[in-house]
Amino acid sequence: MYAIKTYPHVMKEEFYNAYDMLNIKNLSGISILNIPAAGIELGTYIGDNNYYYNYETSPDFAKLGFNYCKYTDIPLKDNSMDRIIVLASLHHVEIENRINVYKEFKRLLKHNGYLIIGDVIKNSKQDRWLNEFVNKWNSKGHNGLFFDKDDSKMLEECGFIVNTKIKKYNWNFNNQDEMVDFILNLFGLDLLSEKKEKIKIINDVKEYLDYFENKDGSCGFKWELIYFVSSPRFP
Repeated sequence: MYAIKTYPHVMKEEFYNAYDMLNIKNLSGISILNIPAAGIELGTYIGDNNYYYNYETSPDFAKLGFNYCKYTDIPLKDNSMDRIIVLASLHHVEIENRINVYKEFKRLLKHNGYLIIGDVIKNSKQDRWLNEFVNKWNSKGHNGLFFDKDDSKMLEECGFIVNTKIKKYNWNFNNQDEMVDFILNLFGLDLLSEKKEKIKIINDVKEYLDYFENKDGSCGFKWELIYFVSSPRFP
C-alpha cells in the first residue's frame, strides 16, 4: 500500500486500462465489485455516480481498512453486480480452485453483467520478473500461476462467454530513486541489502523488463496483462 499511496502516478496507466475495460463511461447506477481491492486504486476512476464495493481476500491486507471475505463466499446478493473486476491477483489461486471462484462470480452477476479478469501472461517477461527476481528477494517467495488464452476454457465451462484481450502500457517514474523505492516496497524485497538495492534493482529491471529512460531523468518499464472479459451465459 505504501508504494501505491506514495507514488500514485506510477500505475496510472494500468488502473486506467482496468477502468476502461469496465466499459462504464457515461453510465450511472452501476454496481461494481473490485476484489481483492488492497493496492488496486480504482475507486477514484469509477466516481460517485456508481455503487462501488471493495473486498479483500487477504486477512492481513483487510486490516488496512477493507472488508474481508473469501473468493468463494462473497457477502453480496445473487445477481446484484453489473461488473466484477479482479486485477493481477488470481495467479495466487490454485488452478483447481478457480472453478469455484468463477461460479461465485457468476452467482453475483446480473444477466447483462461482465466479469473482468486481468492478470500476468504465462511465460512473459512479467512472469519471469515475479517468479524469478521477486521470488529470490522476497522472503515469502513468489510462485504465480499465470494465464494464457487457454485459461478461458475454464470460464466457458462455468457458463461464461469469454473475449480475451492483451493490454500494454507503462509504469512511469520521475527518476530511478523513485523506481527503486517503489519496487522495493510494492514487491516486498526484504532480502536485498541497503548497499546493493539500488544498482541491483536497476540492473535487474533492465534484464527482465523493457526499461526506458528519458532525457529529463524520468524512466520506467513496459508492462502487459491478459484480460478475460466474460459475460454470464444463462439458459
